[in-house]
Amino acid sequence: MTYRTGQAIEDSQSLVSPTCGRCSARLRTPRAQICSFYDTVPWRLTPSDVDRYFAGPGKAPKHSTTRSNITRIDGFFAFLEQRYAGEILRSFGAAVESPIDAFNRPRHRGEFGLRIPPSARATKEFFASWRESLSTARKYPVAARNYVMSKLTYISGVRASELCGVRIGDIHWENGQWGRFLVRGKGSKGSGPREREAFLFQEGRDLLWWYIEEVIQH
Repeated sequence: MTYRTGQAIEDSQSLVSPTCGRCSARLRTPRAQICSFYDTVPWRLTPSDVDRYFAGPGKAPKHSTTRSNITRIDGFFAFLEQRYAGEILRSFGAAVESPIDAFNRPRHRGEFGLRIPPSARATKEFFASWRESLSTARKYPVAARNYVMSKLTYISGVRASELCGVRIGDIHWENGQWGRFLVRGKGSKGSGPREREAFLFQEGRDLLWWYIEEVIQH
């Protein structure tokens, strides 16, 4: 069945817009452009259509823009498949399948939805094994420093880049129950770096005391 472009896009948006809100508006532009180019509805697009479009008229001056547009189209199809695949099949007789496949999907697409963090037990075993291996490190002070910084990021939740700027004078042992340390964050909306206090907790306090007494002072 063939539909004119205007009616096809209207039909598509009537299925998506009522519940999608801002998500629909954000994903509409690249999807509407490629559908208008081929004069078709989204669920009739094929991987070959996407390849030809972004190799020709849809190719942006910056690779990052093309990658972003492809990722947004893929995100729209993920939403469409989860929410409206059955309705589209009944209304149009078409199965919803993303035209972004393993061959044209951007490598750095920022899709981390399925990342599963390690359990507390696995993390504890990991750091315990790492600490045991310090004694055989070729450069013990460097290995100990890397271990302490990595574990502090896990304990306190600060960014690694923020921890790199922390000095001994930034540690306030007397603040709170176990002490706190000052970090300079990246800020937001162009405000520049901002200072804030991060918690050491008992484990972080013991770790820093060990590092200062056993590594730095020796």
